[in-house]
Amino acid sequence: MSIRPRPMGRFQRAFQDNEWLYFVVGLMAGLLIPQLFQLINLNIDEFLQSLVPEALGITFTIVILDRLDQRREDRMLRERLLRQIHSRYNPMALAGIEELRMMGFLESGELRGLSLRGANWLDANLYRADLTDTDLTNVKFDKADLVEANLTNAKITEEQMVVTDIMLKATMPDGTRYNGRFNLPSDLSLAKKWGHDLNNPKSMAEYYDVTLEHYLDGQRWAERYLAALRERARWLQLVK
Repeated sequence: MSIRPRPMGRFQRAFQDNEWLYFVVGLMAGLLIPQLFQLINLNIDEFLQSLVPEALGITFTIVILDRLDQRREDRMLRERLLRQIHSRYNPMALAGIEELRMMGFLESGELRGLSLRGANWLDANLYRADLTDTDLTNVKFDKADLVEANLTNAKITEEQMVVTDIMLKATMPDGTRYNGRFNLPSDLSLAKKWGHDLNNPKSMAEYYDVTLEHYLDGQRWAERYLAALRERARWLQLVK
């Protein structure tokens, strides 16, 4: 099971995306708090009262600088991880993918539209990865987990997808739900584990969460093309 960071609240996200809000809040606090002291007749020394706006200004300046520095570090980390997952060295690419998962970037769309051509994602856990519009040309997907992954408009071939391990509820490049036409190993074993009858089209359509007709279309396609597709995929692996 993947570990996902706790989602940010609306106000937390607003301050993260707009550092100028710290300045506005600090300015308002500096102007309003002395007036508040006067309204409630708080008996404090005038000298101390005059220091309040300056203290607040310094505090919020430190906060702003800290936030800017944190965002710079986050950007540098993100750029490093994106370079890492583009690697042809499998352990490095997998480590980068897992870090991106921990940061919530696989699902958030950080990979959308990127060129990741030639990366080695053998055995990669791409659960719920948003790969919309991503260039995945020659990416190695052997035994990869693409459960609920979004491949809408991605540059990826059937030869790449047929060697994956599982694609349950994935979105295909044409925007349709994967209907099981590749008969992938872990898709079938998981369906059986969950009590679905592999020989019952209705049961398998429920497993893939597609209509019965869509599932049957996939199986008719498999009968006609799957054996040849697997052979082409094996041949491509040999010549690479």
